[in-house]
This record gives sequence, C-alpha cells and structure tokens, in this order.
Amino acid sequence: MSGQIFISYRREDSAPWARLAYQSLAQRFPQSRIFMDVDNLPPGIDFVEAIEKSVSACDVQLVVIGTRWLMARDEKRRRRLDSPDDFVRLEIATALKRGIRVIPVLVDGASMPQSGELPEDLKPLIRRQALAVSHDRFRADSERLIGAVERALEDARVELQRKREEQERVEAERRQRAEEEPLQVEQRVLAERQEQERCQQEEQARLRAERQRRTEQERLEAKRQKAEARERLKAERRPKQAQEQLVADSDPGGKVMVHLLARRWWALALLGLLAVLFYIFGIFGLLTLWGRPVLASLYLILLCGAYAILGGIFNKGSDGHFASTLSSSSDWNPPYQERRFCI
Repeated sequence: MSGQIFISYRREDSAPWARLAYQSLAQRFPQSRIFMDVDNLPPGIDFVEAIEKSVSACDVQLVVIGTRWLMARDEKRRRRLDSPDDFVRLEIATALKRGIRVIPVLVDGASMPQSGELPEDLKPLIRRQALAVSHDRFRADSERLIGAVERALEDARVELQRKREEQERVEAERRQRAEEEPLQVEQRVLAERQEQERCQQEEQARLRAERQRRTEQERLEAKRQKAEARERLKAERRPKQAQEQLVADSDPGGKVMVHLLARRWWALALLGLLAVLFYIFGIFGLLTLWGRPVLASLYLILLCGAYAILGGIFNKGSDGHFASTLSSSSDWNPPYQERRFCI
C-alpha cells in the first residue's frame, strides 16, 4: 500500500458527487494517489483482475451511495447489485475481503441499506461507520471527509509500518536462527557425544565392578573350599590318629620303633632282610672261626646279642615266633587289624 484512495460510485446514481469528492481530495492529496474510474479499461483487459489490482493497491475506499445506488437496474430491468459481474459490487467486495478501510459516503439524503437488501459478500458494509455529505454543509462535510481519509491513511501507514517491522523482526529472527543453527547443531552433537562417553564410562565401571565382585566371590569360594578340604582331611585323620594313639598306649616300651617301621611294606622287607643277613653271616662266621675258639665264642656272643635285639623288637612269643602288632594305614590297610608274621 502507498496511500492510495479509491472512489467507488455509480454514474447514474452519484457521478456529480463523486467528482466533487475527487476535487476536494485533490486539494489535499496528489491526484496520482486518487483512483476513480474503473470502467474505462482498455479492450481485452480482464476487468475482475483489473478491479482487484486497483482496489488492492489502495489504503482507503470511499463508497458514494446515493438514492438510486441500491435499486439501480440494467437494460433487462435486473438490479445491478444482484449481478456477480457488477463493477461496484466487485470493488466493494474486494476491499471488504482484503481488510481495506471502507467509508460509506451518503449523498442526496440517502441512508445505509439494510442487511437483507445486500448480497452476501456486501453485508459487512452495513457495519462500517458512514459519513453524510449534503449541499448545505458541503464545505464542512468535505473537511470531515478529508479528515476521515487522513486518519484512515495514517492508520494504514502505522499498520504498514507495524507489519514491516514485524516482518523485519521475523526476518531478523530467521537470520539469527540460521546463524545459530550450526552452532546449536554442533553443541547438540557435542552434548550427545559427551552423553555417549558418559554412558560408556558408566558401563565400563559397572563391568569392572562386576568382574571384581565375581573375582572376590571366586576367591572366597576357593578359600572356603580349601578350608572345607582341610577340615575334611583333619576329620579323616582324626580316627587314624586315635587308633595310632590307642596302639601306642597298648604297646610295651620297645615296640615304638616296630610300629613306626610296620606302617610301610618296605619296613617289613628291611626287617626280613636283616634277619636273613644275620642268619647267613652267623653261619659263615662260625665256619670261618671254627678253628679259633676264642674268636668263635665272641662272634657267637655278638650274634646272640643281635638276635636278642631283634627278638626284643619283634616281641618274641611263647610259641617261638616273633610277633608284631601293625597299625592301620590309609595306603596299606584302611581297617585296623592285628597281623602277625614269622621269621
């Protein structure tokens, strides 16, 4: 909008009044800003588009209404306002639809039409404040009309300024958003990356804590199993120790060595080997020293002493056999039994 004034009228109704209004406005505003005649359009021009273009370019529209404005008819005696192609109807309907200030100007004592007398697209016209112009008060009425147009143009200018400022503000905000958007995107990406790293660190810490807890549980379980194994071994050894103690308590004084030796088969084999060696060396010694009575006697005494020692160890019985009580062993004979053997 550029401060344009549009005058809408019917020639057969109020052409003189429209011309007077044009002249009065031309004294205050440039004539280039006052648009009056639409019906002298060049041939071939779409009058609907031309009217919409002319009306859309104005800031205020004056609708001159005379006594014949409402009931003007065409050559077929049909009311002009009822025709969708009527110039006046198109001008007013376009201004009302686009929110342009419309000022009804009542001349020749005309009054505002009723709502039922107007087409549907012109009914908002009855809610516009009208301004009456008469011959008797033409100068004063013209001043009031000019003042109303000035206020309408000022309001339009303020509204245009407001819209321009609003548009500039929106454009500035759009540019600011366009400038800040890459930074915001970068900050958002950085925040997401930091959040992912934090989650990964928390997950790693959780896994480490889980591994430590599992390792500690395994260590405690192994320690508990070892303790149970030691207790079980002690429990298994306790009856054997009791049996050994019982045997040790029941044996006489010279049998401790036998009991210690009798706990292994090799000990028995060693004792048997000693007995055989004593027997062989005894016979051999007697044969060697047969011609030497003194040495033979000493050798016989030593041999008898050795047999006496073995007899004491093996606990010679009344039946002429050497007996030994053998204690039980886990790797030799689990149940405790009393065994005898002879040499």
